[in-house]
Amino acid sequence: MVYRCERCGAEYETDDPPCAECGHQWFEEVSAVVESTGGYVWVCTECGRAHTKNSPPCSRCGNHRFEKRDQDYDIGTDSAPGYLDLATPKYLLAAGVTLLVLSLFVLVIVGVVPLPELLGGKPTVSNVPGEAETANGIPLADAEREVLANLSDRRAATGLEPLREDDRIGDMATYYNQKRAKADYAGGEQPRTEGLPRRFDVGCSRPMALVTVPNGGARLDVETAGSADELGRLIATRFAASEAVLSPERQRLGIDVHVLPDGTVYATLVVC
Repeated sequence: MVYRCERCGAEYETDDPPCAECGHQWFEEVSAVVESTGGYVWVCTECGRAHTKNSPPCSRCGNHRFEKRDQDYDIGTDSAPGYLDLATPKYLLAAGVTLLVLSLFVLVIVGVVPLPELLGGKPTVSNVPGEAETANGIPLADAEREVLANLSDRRAATGLEPLREDDRIGDMATYYNQKRAKADYAGGEQPRTEGLPRRFDVGCSRPMALVTVPNGGARLDVETAGSADELGRLIATRFAASEAVLSPERQRLGIDVHVLPDGTVYATLVVC
């Protein structure tokens, strides 16, 4: 006599529960099962795949729910479902997530979406030619501070409040300046102002003002300045030509100074 576990289908020579495979406490005689039902199988409730044992998960779809059915039922369509039969909400969701991940991966590879921005960071420009820290022995951060001081003095002379540095606006100025310098020197896409404040989470009470050097005029060479203060004053003089510098509604700013390998000074001022 052969006995079979009612739960998982494991077979034994004696009726001596529990089942060593699943711990179930009830066995059935195999002959009795065959005579009464013609045998049975365990069918996945998700995709219809038939299994000889109740041992989830399903070998086809990973579902953990099986249904016990007589073996003489029509399993032709259940055991070999078509593609439309598998289009359940779970599979459609998985397919959608996979497609989204692949699309974002392609956008990062072709450079449409920078990886730092995709991960929630601020946009950056990679492999920018030239110097962002020191050029011709001049610390460029010191030159930026002199630009701020010089422009604030010009505002004070007209009775206006001094300008205040803003880190987010500074990051935006750096991105725009470096992207512009790289495009001019090495070729590539010029930066766009549309949507720029949103990408850096910058709120302005009025449309931001963006001033650049060079801007259609003579280039500024870093070798014409003997110090950071002198370079800052030269840049501030060019920035001062913009009405935005003396606007009472604008009080926050960001500055970036970058020097290309040929000595050309690129500077960007963003005022909010």
